[in-house]
Amino acid sequence: MSDTELPDEVAALLNDAAAGDEQAVQPLFTVDDQGCPHATLSSARQWWTGDEHLVCVLVAGRTTRYLAQRPQALLLVIGARQAYSVRLHATQIQEMEDRRDVVVFDVTAVESDTRGVALTPMLFQATAELARQERIGDRAAATAARLAGQP
Repeated sequence: MSDTELPDEVAALLNDAAAGDEQAVQPLFTVDDQGCPHATLSSARQWWTGDEHLVCVLVAGRTTRYLAQRPQALLLVIGARQAYSVRLHATQIQEMEDRRDVVVFDVTAVESDTRGVALTPMLFQATAELARQERIGDRAAATAARLAGQP
């Protein structure tokens, strides 16, 4: 169970699956086999916030392999006027269908940085092909919600 609560703005951004084609990118940083930083791009569609955990559904691959070896990660979330560094610790990785892994994280710390100016998050446009490739099945979504501690 996480001892650190997410700031309201971070929770809102991770729960906003974005209407329309543009979505904010939240980079997730892990450490690779050589001890170097590795970044993967995620969006709110992949995250579930709950009272107990933060859960992400990822395509099975390097990121989940790195998390299995070194469970520390950092999620960068850009708000309206602050950048949040959310320190995470992976506590469980569950394999699902369609090469998806559900990763359960404890939030270990949150740091914010601001210069008092309006920030513009990094955005991407979800094409039909990308949406098809990244579609999260109902079973994986239900598992993520349950593991996040959502009712």
